[in-house]
Amino acid sequence: MFLGDLRSALIVSATIPVALFLAVIVTVLRGESANLLSIGAIDLGIIVDATVIMVENIFRHLAHAVRRELSDPETRLSEKLNRILAAAVEVDRPIFFSVMITIAAFLPLFTMQGVEGQIFGPMSRTYAYALLGAVIATFTVTPVISSLLLPARVNDVETFVVRQLRKLYQYVLPLAVRNYGLSATIAIAFLEFVACSGRDWAPSSCQSWKKATFGFAG
Repeated sequence: MFLGDLRSALIVSATIPVALFLAVIVTVLRGESANLLSIGAIDLGIIVDATVIMVENIFRHLAHAVRRELSDPETRLSEKLNRILAAAVEVDRPIFFSVMITIAAFLPLFTMQGVEGQIFGPMSRTYAYALLGAVIATFTVTPVISSLLLPARVNDVETFVVRQLRKLYQYVLPLAVRNYGLSATIAIAFLEFVACSGRDWAPSSCQSWKKATFGFAG
């Protein structure tokens, strides 16, 4: 969406079925149940993060490459494939380690026992399977689809949404830095609201958060 290119959005969305398909296959092979807690808790935004980085870098390489007039179609195709390969290799290690760090964040959930383990265990395992599927799709499916759908020359321009967000950011950032005290107060109030928004079903969490933050219980 932010690239303003429908083909790039289609390439990114192709990762979702591959990741979910692998997650379901591994879940079935391990004899685990696929239910709302395991499959339904998967965040598609995290699943496509790696693919977004890959597609954006490929798009950037195609847009900023030195343009030459080539009459031979095979030469043009070879040059485009080389650019896609260079873009993919440029971000392969950062993508891989970022996904591994995300999976490592779920390690404490793997060690839970009792009711907590029954609730969060299937979710964390399915999440890890889906992330691994997303990485495999990012390194294999994404460059291939990019070579088929993206032209050799693309225009890297800011969309209307990006321009408006940039204007808003450039206006708000100096105000937030100059009034850092007010900014910190707003941030703390927002955190309190988020922490206590579920007080109807978890009042002890809200009270504990207030004690840890402000030293008193509201």
